[in-house]
Amino acid sequence: MNNFKFFLKSHKGLSVILLVYLIFCFYFTSKINRFLMNAKYESTAEEFSSATISLVENEEYSFTVEPKNSNWSGISIFFDKIEEENPISVSMQICDESNNIVFSYLPDAKILNKAKGYFRFNFANGINAKNGIFKVKVFGTNINLKLDNSQNIPAIKLYGNLLGKFIIPFMIFFWVILLSVIFVIIYFVYIKELKIEILFLFGALIFGFLFMIIMPPLTIADECRHFDTAYDISNKFLGIKNTVPNQIMKRTTDLSIVPPDYMQNENWTLFNYYEEIWPHIFKQLKKPQDNSLISVYPYATKLNTYFFMYVFSAAGITIGRLLKMNFLFTFLLGRFFNLAFFVFVIFFALKKYNFGKTFFATFALAPMFIHQIVSYSYDSILLTLTLYFVIAISSIITEKRKISIAECFQLCIAIFIFASSKVIYFPLIFLSFFLKKDNFESLKSKRLFFIAVLFCLVASFAFDRFYQQINNAAFNIEQHIAIESKIPKAKSIPLEAINAVTEMTSVKWVLKNPFTYAYILLNTLSERCGYYLITSAGGYLGWEAIPMNKLLVYVLICLFVFQILRQKHDKTYALNERPIGQRFVIFAIFLFIAGAVFISLNLLSPPDFYNPVIGSVQGRYFLPIFPLIYLCRKNTAEPVNNTAQNIIGIQFFTLIMFTIDLSYRIIGIY
Repeated sequence: MNNFKFFLKSHKGLSVILLVYLIFCFYFTSKINRFLMNAKYESTAEEFSSATISLVENEEYSFTVEPKNSNWSGISIFFDKIEEENPISVSMQICDESNNIVFSYLPDAKILNKAKGYFRFNFANGINAKNGIFKVKVFGTNINLKLDNSQNIPAIKLYGNLLGKFIIPFMIFFWVILLSVIFVIIYFVYIKELKIEILFLFGALIFGFLFMIIMPPLTIADECRHFDTAYDISNKFLGIKNTVPNQIMKRTTDLSIVPPDYMQNENWTLFNYYEEIWPHIFKQLKKPQDNSLISVYPYATKLNTYFFMYVFSAAGITIGRLLKMNFLFTFLLGRFFNLAFFVFVIFFALKKYNFGKTFFATFALAPMFIHQIVSYSYDSILLTLTLYFVIAISSIITEKRKISIAECFQLCIAIFIFASSKVIYFPLIFLSFFLKKDNFESLKSKRLFFIAVLFCLVASFAFDRFYQQINNAAFNIEQHIAIESKIPKAKSIPLEAINAVTEMTSVKWVLKNPFTYAYILLNTLSERCGYYLITSAGGYLGWEAIPMNKLLVYVLICLFVFQILRQKHDKTYALNERPIGQRFVIFAIFLFIAGAVFISLNLLSPPDFYNPVIGSVQGRYFLPIFPLIYLCRKNTAEPVNNTAQNIIGIQFFTLIMFTIDLSYRIIGIY
């Protein structure tokens, strides 16, 4: 007991963290309980009959249902208007076997006007319909009731207790898991006091794996394009040549990953249907697997560049195909290889270098960071290598030690791979110029290192250009026209005005109109600065189609701001102060790259005609440069031990809640 009291006394912040965690636990428990008690459990509306039942003027149609549910909470019926210009009315009455009315409701006309082909009647109090047959009376005006294709009765969906008698055991099990998490985190973080890199290893593998299997395939930003690019490289690994120009050879089974009508070459909007992907996949998994090759159009214009950014995901796809895995495991294996590369590289960096361990570990475990890492996007490799580069360079500079040949080689490899992938980030390489003569064995070694950096920089762009040439990376103008034809045009905007705005995407225009561009840039920042901060912290996932719980996002933002502004330091570390000139240059690099993001995206997509804001800029574009803000700190020491533990504890507890929140949204709980 005394040891327990001493533990609580020495970890006062932990009690606050646990209190907030338990509040979120109650919140998520109430949400899943409500969902399970009001979920769809039976449906006859999968396919509709061509026949209908017409209800013209408050006519009645009756049918019976046997709900078999201990908490029958609702029923949906489906209909069309008979005459579009006339109003409709729909009401329902439900009677039990004794002919007692157990439910009666007439929706307001305004509510019915918003109904799009169906209406769900929700019961204020659940009906215990576990045993018994109920008579449903539908009264309607100006509607055609849709019929079920197989039974020739009205198409309906029933809602109620999805788990039946297992609802209470499930809720108990759910709470056992949530409470077990508390003891696991307290044991490893606060009692065992595992090293930061070990905690990162566990966190990255667990949460990375969870994000990997929760996010539906091809719903992360541009993942359709990146998946096709990785698949094309996998074909090269296997010696398979594309037989039709602008098409890709794929296994027939791999086309089952998304519904065919959701992604037909020119349609890039799959992320809007994230709730429907997993149900589709589970249905497809029941069908026989066809491994025969077929030539198909890519989901989007694939990239014939950035070869090294797709090597690992392509290797995962290749292994899945060689082992004849089904389409789902093959897809997930490609994601897993990107995750494995990230975990290995960042774990190695945190283990080898001491500077900023707590900050870099928590930053690498940020939801948006993990979200991009477990995708097919080249951002996965880009974020991994840029973060490794920043950790390594900043640690060598801060610790004022000699750089080894192995470290020089590792840094050069990182530069070679990421320098040309997104040109706007290559100024990060300028951090290497902070290395002084004291960091090398001799002046000659320093010169050789910078020559190697320059060589890797040039070689990176040269190889990328060469790879484009051998892959005939000409832009597919037919696909571009097909895509553009699907975009609705604003007819109210004059053609001259549209041309004037389009002209703003040229470098020439930016140079000729610096003040106008400055106004557009400032207007963009004033209107969207908060949006960039929220999205970079994971406020919107899945190409910004999945809005996450804002309170969790604010917790993570405050956690990172605290690490940047904190004043207490661990006395076991030397209180090294970074020179003001070095801090100024680092911040200048941050601003330069941030500006490059805006300029490059302005050149790709013009500002809105009526509201001069640079479009297409997302918070995730700033992830590679956010660590530079931490490098601007005056003092470079680690936080005191208790503070570091609380930071990791908050990060883990928040990630747990974030994962639950994400899964709820994917499932459709809210």
